[in-house]
Parts: sequence; C-alpha cells; structure tokens
Amino acid sequence: VGIRYELEGVETSSAGDVLLPTQRVQTILREFTEESIEIEVNQNTLWLRAGTSEFQLSTEDPDEFPPVAGFEESNYLKIGGKELREMIHQLFSGAKFAEMDARC
Repeated sequence: VGIRYELEGVETSSAGDVLLPTQRVQTILREFTEESIEIEVNQNTLWLRAGTSEFQLSTEDPDEFPPVAGFEESNYLKIGGKELREMIHQLFSGAKFAEMDARC
C-alpha cells in the first residue's frame, strides 16, 4: 500500500524524494508547537527543527523501493487526513471486537 501526501504552503529551495521513518517522524511532529518547521535533507540524514528543538533521523534511498503507482483516473474519492485516520481507527477497533467475539 502506498500513500502519497501533498502539503500545501510549503517553501522549498530544492526538489527531491526521501523516505522517512514515518512512526518516528509522526511522534516528533506531534511534539512541535511552533507554526513553522524546518526540514533539511542531506544525503541519508534528515533534520527536523522547530524553535530550539532539533532532531536528526536516518533516511532510506527511494530508488531502493518500488515506485508508488500513479493514479490517472478521473473518478476518485478525496478524503482529508483527519477523516482517513478516524476511518482506519474505527476499522481496527471493529476488527479487535470481532476477534474477541470469535474467541468467546
């Protein structure tokens, strides 16, 4: 499964691809309270900076992984991140209850 996520209002000095340790990045971003975050990528290292906080993470080379398939359809569903997260949470919560029912 691949998810492509686009951020609007981002200023960049260069373009490129990077694969991030998503769980770790998500945990770090939740802790930031500043309005802007600086992201710097240099070879296999990513820096996340906001205020006085700075985190350094290792990255993976995107060329070592299969590409995310393109999407050319004109008929599709667009879902906001918050709504998608809630749907996934409900799906897994329901699966846990179904598993518990099967054991009883």
